[in-house]
Amino acid sequence: MDGTLLNSNKLITLRNYETLTHRHELGVHIVMATARPPRVANKLIKDLPFVD
Repeated sequence: MDGTLLNSNKLITLRNYETLTHRHELGVHIVMATARPPRVANKLIKDLPFVD
């Protein structure tokens, strides 16, 4: 997620958010992969409506 989905401030960029939301609306399953501990990763993705 770092350096790809998230910017240097550890936030998802608007472009990434909009792109993933659109793909999800088209039926694409979005799955996050990270080496972060589950409790940290869950905090980052809990409010993302496109994560399956």
